[in-house]
Amino acid sequence: MGEIAVDKRSRFGGLFKTSKGKWKLLGLIVLIIVVSSFIAMCLSTDFGKVNVKDIRFDAEGAILDATLYTPLGVNANDKLPAVVIAHGSGVSHGVMAGTAEELARRGFVVLNVSAYGSGSSENSDTVESGKRGGFDTPQGVYDAVLYLRTLKYVDQTRIGITGHSMGGRRITAAAVLDGSYLSLNDMMINTLHDTFGQQFTKDEINIDADMLAKQRLSEDQLPWYNQLKKESEDYLSVRIKGVLNLGDATTDFFAPRKVTVGGHEVIRTPQVNGGFLIGIYNEGTAGPAIKNESSDKLREIYQTGDTNIVRDIWYQIHPYTSDATPSSEKIGNVWETSVLSSQALADAINNRSARIFFAPADHHSQDFLSPEATSDVVKFFEQTMSYNNGELTDKNTVPLDSKNSIFLLREILNGIAMIALILALIALASILLDTAFFKACKLNVAEPVCEKRSKPFWIISAIIFAFSCWAIAWVGSNGLKFRFTSTFFSLDFTVNIIIAYLIFVAAASLIVLAAYKLISGKKAEIKYLETFNIRMKFGTFAKTLLLSYILFLAAYISMSILKFMFNEDYRFWMAVMTKMNPQNFMLMLRYGLVIFPTFLLSGIIINFGRMKDMSEGKNTALNVILACLPVYLVAIVSYGVMYLGANNYTPLYAFVTTWTLLITIPLTAYISRKMYKFTGSIWLGTFLNTFLVTWMFCSSLSSSELYLIGNFFTKWLGIG
Repeated sequence: MGEIAVDKRSRFGGLFKTSKGKWKLLGLIVLIIVVSSFIAMCLSTDFGKVNVKDIRFDAEGAILDATLYTPLGVNANDKLPAVVIAHGSGVSHGVMAGTAEELARRGFVVLNVSAYGSGSSENSDTVESGKRGGFDTPQGVYDAVLYLRTLKYVDQTRIGITGHSMGGRRITAAAVLDGSYLSLNDMMINTLHDTFGQQFTKDEINIDADMLAKQRLSEDQLPWYNQLKKESEDYLSVRIKGVLNLGDATTDFFAPRKVTVGGHEVIRTPQVNGGFLIGIYNEGTAGPAIKNESSDKLREIYQTGDTNIVRDIWYQIHPYTSDATPSSEKIGNVWETSVLSSQALADAINNRSARIFFAPADHHSQDFLSPEATSDVVKFFEQTMSYNNGELTDKNTVPLDSKNSIFLLREILNGIAMIALILALIALASILLDTAFFKACKLNVAEPVCEKRSKPFWIISAIIFAFSCWAIAWVGSNGLKFRFTSTFFSLDFTVNIIIAYLIFVAAASLIVLAAYKLISGKKAEIKYLETFNIRMKFGTFAKTLLLSYILFLAAYISMSILKFMFNEDYRFWMAVMTKMNPQNFMLMLRYGLVIFPTFLLSGIIINFGRMKDMSEGKNTALNVILACLPVYLVAIVSYGVMYLGANNYTPLYAFVTTWTLLITIPLTAYISRKMYKFTGSIWLGTFLNTFLVTWMFCSSLSSSELYLIGNFFTKWLGIG
C-alpha cells in the first residue's frame, strides 16, 4: 500500500509540471472562482428573492456609483420602506454590502452609495450643501435620498439613512439638509406669526397652535390656516424618518440647537428617530462605547441628566419648553419591546422622538463585518419603519429574525475568489512563460546559499521584524499626521498610512541589505544584481513588464466577467479589487511610482532567505510568515490588550485603516516568491504586486477632498 501511495503522489506531482497539467490547474482554480462567486451571488440576492443592480446617476455634475437592492417583483403600486447606506473614509460602498444585503432580505429597498470621489463615483465640484469635501458635507448621501424619492415603489414617509464613521457624519449632514428642528406645532406657530401677523409671548409658543388659531383668526382666515397646516403635515411626513450613526458620535446633529419660533429664540431637537452604534472596542475618533455612554454631549442628546445612557434601550425624548433640558423616558429593551407590544414606542416613533444606543462587541472597522452590529442596524429600521418582510401590523407578516444573517459567508466566498485569483495568476504566468515569446523572461535561478543556521539570514530577518513592528505601531498611533492630498496623489489620507508603512519597511530593508553588502564585501554569498537578476537585457526587461501587465489585465477582465455574470468582485473586508473609472488606470501608474520601489526591496528580502537545506514549500511558507508576522503580532497584542478590557477598551496601536495589510502582505509575499522561482528574477513579482496593490487602492478608496474632473490635465494626469 505504501508503494502505491508514493506512486500516486509522484504521478500527481508530475502532472502539474507539464503544460497540460498547468492548464488543468488553471481550469480548476477558475472553477473555484466561478463557483464561489456564484454561491456568493445566491447569498447576496437571498437566493433570487432580491434584485441587486449597480446604478449610476448624475445629480451634481458628477456621477454617483451605487448598488440598488429591491425585492423581486417590485412594481409601482408597492410602497416599501427604503434605506440609504453610506460608507466611511478610505473605502467605497462595497464594504457596506453586508448591511445592505441583510436589510434587503427583509424587504427593504436599499441604496448603497459610494460618496463623491470614492470608488467609481466621480468628484463633484460642490455637493448638496454647496461645499466640497470636508467632514460635514453629505458627499452624495442627500442626492441618494433625493434619488429614492423618484422611485414610485418607495414609501416617501419611510426613508431612513445609516452610515459608518465618516459616513456617519455624511448622513447627519444630509439629515440637516432634509430635516427640521421644528415640530408641527412650531411650524404652525411660525405660520400664525409670519403669515397672519400674530404676536406671542415666550410661554404662548408652547400652546397648541390650532387652539390659538381658532381663538385669533377670522372665519375667512381659518381655511387658509388649515390648508397651510396640511402642507406642513405633508412636508414633515416625508422627511427622513430614521438616522442611525455607526461608529461615530462626534456629530452635533442630534444635539439640541437654537431656532426661532413665534419670534422667540428657543431650543429644539431634530424631528427624527435616531441613535448611535458605537462598538465596545471602538478605536475611532468617537472612542469606545463606555466613553460615549457617560459623555455630557450624549447625555444631553438622550436627556438622561447625570445618568449614563443604557445600551439597547429605547428612549423617548421630550420637547424643550424652556432652556432647561427635559428628562427622557425609558420605553424598553430593543430586543424585548416592539411597536406591536408597546404603544409608547409606537407613539415615540410616530412623533419622531425615539432614541437608542447600540454597543456591539466589536471595533471600528469591524462594524461592517460584524453580524452583531448588522443585526442592530436591522432591528433599528425594523422598528422605526414598522416593516420586516411585510408590515409588522399585518398578521400575515412573518418577520425574519434580525439576528439571522448570511452576509459573512458571502464575504468569505468573495475572499476565497480573491485568493484563487492570485493562484490563477501564478498558474497563468507559468503557462505564458512557456511560450516562445516570453521564454526569454526565464533566467537562471541562483542556487540557494542560506541554511537553517545561517546567521546573516536570521540577523537580517530579526532586524526587519523589529523595525516592521515599530513601523506598524507608529503609523497606527500617528495616522492623522498623514492627512494630506494633492491632485497628483489624490486618494484620501488613509492610503498614505499604508504607503508610509511600506516605505518604512522598504527603507529598513535597504539599510540592512546595504550593511550586509558592506560587512561581507567580496565574500558576500548573495550578490544582488546576479542572484536576483536585477540586471538584465532591455528586451527581457520589457517583456517581463509586458507579462506583468497582461496578468493584471487578465485579473481585471476576470473581475469584469464576475461583475457581469454575478455582480460580485474580489474582496474580503477592506481588501478590494473591483471596477475602476478609466482615469483611475492613470492614477494607478502615479501611485506605482511610490509603491514599486517598496516591492522591489521586499522582493529581495523575501527571496534572500532561500535555503538549500529546506524544501521549497517549507521555505516559501517560512518567508511569507516572516513577512506578515510583524503586522499580525502587533495586531494580536494591541487588540488582545483591548479585548481584555485594559487600556480603557482601546488598542495599544489602532489599525482602523491598515487592516488590509493582513491580507495584502501574505498574498504579495507569496507572489514575489513564486515569480522568482519561475523567472530567476524579482522583476515580474515586483511589477505584478505593484499593479495589484495600486488596483486595490484606486478601485476602492476615495479622492473626496479634490475636484479632479474639471479639465483633461487634472482628470488624467493629476496636474493642476
